[in-house]
Amino acid sequence: VSQVDCQFRDRLVLHIDGQSSSCAKVRSVEYLSFAASYLAGRLAADASTTGKVGIIGGVANVEVIEAASGFSTGAATGGAEVLTSYLPAFSDGFNNYDEGYRVASVLLQDKGVDVIYSVAGATTLGVLEAIKDHMAASGEQSYMIGHEYDHAPFGESVVLASVVKRVDSEIVRALDSVYNNSFESGHFQLGLTEGDVDVVVNPAFA
Repeated sequence: VSQVDCQFRDRLVLHIDGQSSSCAKVRSVEYLSFAASYLAGRLAADASTTGKVGIIGGVANVEVIEAASGFSTGAATGGAEVLTSYLPAFSDGFNNYDEGYRVASVLLQDKGVDVIYSVAGATTLGVLEAIKDHMAASGEQSYMIGHEYDHAPFGESVVLASVVKRVDSEIVRALDSVYNNSFESGHFQLGLTEGDVDVVVNPAFA
């Protein structure tokens, strides 16, 4: 979208997680996660029995750092110590099951963390399995908080909550605007206030 210089003919473009564009045919949407991640951090601090919570970031980019900062602030406000691990850029941090499993295991077994916020794409599946295995071996309840979508179906016994982006809502809005001939181009920031980023608590722990 940023490289084709608005050569979309008569097409309109909805660019999710996109940067601002000067093209009048592009609606770019940026999801702000600090506020929702802050609430997740407070939730993690309340759930933790060790007083230590962790963050695993797929890479230290702007979006991951924003989510991690919100979570850290919320957890610290709740009295928890926060340990943050960013996977290096060369490790394919959003698609590295083994590295997610390894880093989560270190946080759980060696650092005393009992809640992990994973902002790491598919790597989160490795984090999830590490928490399950740790619980099976230790008998101690540990939790994961997911990012982007509701992770509870992948681990109802360990997923405390998820910070979710309601991308479906924006897609419906964009389709409706095209149908009504009211498509609005530009760059839009959506977050907790607009209801487009939220914290979804696993009903098992509600």
